[in-house]
Amino acid sequence: MMLSEGLSDPGSLEFYKILARENNPSLLLEVLHLTKSADQQNKIRTKKPVYFLGILRKKGIVVKFKKDEK
Repeated sequence: MMLSEGLSDPGSLEFYKILARENNPSLLLEVLHLTKSADQQNKIRTKKPVYFLGILRKKGIVVKFKKDEK
């Protein structure tokens, strides 16, 4: 929920739940902080969620959009 609120993206709550379940929460919060800081400094030229996911990808985090079917 923190990710959804911090990125002003409540429509993607389910995606953020999956992301939090499959990755290190402290890393996600660190990247959220970097994103919010960049936004406050007007350094983001796109939407905050896109910027956030870009940082995660650069850190090697696999970003999935669907739950794994088991």
